[in-house]
Amino acid sequence: MTNLGNIINFSNTYRNPSRHGPGLGLRNALTGTVRIALGLPCTWHARAGQRRALERLDPRLLDDVGIDAAAARREAGKPFWRP
Repeated sequence: MTNLGNIINFSNTYRNPSRHGPGLGLRNALTGTVRIALGLPCTWHARAGQRRALERLDPRLLDDVGIDAAAARREAGKPFWRP
């Protein structure tokens, strides 16, 4: 089988796990775990930036988005790892 044949065979295996036995479920689970582990720092970074921006908003802007100053302070005071 050529290299192209191997690529096509792998592609079919990935798309249709029920055809190729039980081992693929573990691979999909590990892939999901790795995706979450790599995405978590990005989520934390975004959350920290959003909380910094929230604490800089003045009361008029907070009122525009429907958040009172006390709620904004509580949210901005949370650590980045807490949702």
